[in-house]
Amino acid sequence: MASEAQYKIFKDIYDEESKRYSDLDGKAKLYITIITFYLGAIAFKFKDISEFTSSISYAKWLYSGIALVLVLALLSTVNAMRVRVFEGICDPEEVIKEFGENATTDDDFRDDRIADLAVATNRNFAQNNRIASSLSWASTFILLAGIIQFCIFIMTFRH
Repeated sequence: MASEAQYKIFKDIYDEESKRYSDLDGKAKLYITIITFYLGAIAFKFKDISEFTSSISYAKWLYSGIALVLVLALLSTVNAMRVRVFEGICDPEEVIKEFGENATTDDDFRDDRIADLAVATNRNFAQNNRIASSLSWASTFILLAGIIQFCIFIMTFRH
């Protein structure tokens, strides 16, 4: 029989995964903002970029590289933000149906909820890891775009 303290520990772990999902969602929104701003800046300065790339032959390849990694970052971020199925603790209607005519004890009820929490936490953990992996790739692509852009700035000053 599980105690109240044990139940609380499992509930806290479940709540941590829910918070992790919210944090990852916030990070994905930040990445979308950065990527959109970056692409918007390039679109806004397209004429200047065209003139610059005409004067330096390999600059077109560098800007193409920036565009490619930003598209990859966008795809990774969108993949992270897609709707995913997360596990709830339990289905209240099913729990009530299980009561039937035999009333369960509080101890049995708590034990069942701990099992539900454990399963839900593990499934949500796996979903959150997939989101985190996509965001990790997105951040790598955003960093790569920044490095390429920095190289272009250095080229500009050397010419």
